[in-house]
Amino acid sequence: MSNIPSLSSKELIRLLEKGGAGFVRQGSTDHAIYARVVESKRYSAPVQTGKKTLDPIYCKRVFRQLKFSDLEIEKLLTYRPHSLLVFETHEQFGNQGEKQIERSLKMDLFTAIKERRSCRNFLPDPVEEATIEKILEAATWAPSPLNAQPWEFIVVTGNEMKEKIYAEADGRRKWIFEKSGWKWLDRYQVDFLKSAPVLIVVVGDPQKTGADMFMEGGGVAYQLACAAAIQNMMLAAQALDLGTLWYTLFDRKALGEILGIDPAKSPISIVCLGKAAGSPGTMARKDVKEKIRYFR
Repeated sequence: MSNIPSLSSKELIRLLEKGGAGFVRQGSTDHAIYARVVESKRYSAPVQTGKKTLDPIYCKRVFRQLKFSDLEIEKLLTYRPHSLLVFETHEQFGNQGEKQIERSLKMDLFTAIKERRSCRNFLPDPVEEATIEKILEAATWAPSPLNAQPWEFIVVTGNEMKEKIYAEADGRRKWIFEKSGWKWLDRYQVDFLKSAPVLIVVVGDPQKTGADMFMEGGGVAYQLACAAAIQNMMLAAQALDLGTLWYTLFDRKALGEILGIDPAKSPISIVCLGKAAGSPGTMARKDVKEKIRYFR
């Protein structure tokens, strides 16, 4: 087996999850417990979180505690994040490495899709405006009807406005709980609307919905375009090592009044953005074959 390199906490956790390990619970303030089942036996290990560098000996010990074989570790190391792959490609191949870089970045799109998680626990670290604008630029490359680009973005970083948004969302949560009786809503807390360093309110323009306005049940294409923009935002944030949450439990009219949005337009979603505190747990997905139907 080749030497294991130094890895950040997030890089190590990504590799563990690729190898089938899953988040179990938060341990101490700087540790999370991960577990893996091998030959019907469950093995667990504490993993340091929030570290920029974990030395090779520590990384190897974690792999061993979770019963990864040499071959499995070798394979996982080929999936390191693209920032490392790009650096090594230039070092090894110079300008001839461009095709390898391109392949790595393409592969990392699927990595970003699979590793994106809804984050409700954020560190207080601010996000630079240049980073926010880079994420929002990614949003603007989403498809839309007639390329009408029906989205606008309101960026909220001030605590006073966050408190107002929180108050509206929490009131709406309580109202939905009373209407539905769903017990999880009584326990569900929306404090992340105050703790996230950045809230991005995505606003849609119904006048830019396209030809579906003439169809029965139409007039919704602008919302679908905004949803595509939100997905772009979340994947861009994931690539930049930032956590996000797509949040919609609010009254659109009330939120519009709080933010001074043109009444002809509608707030579609709030995207919480910031550095994740810890690593969100792994969420299962059904086999894609269960969701496909072909006409051949």
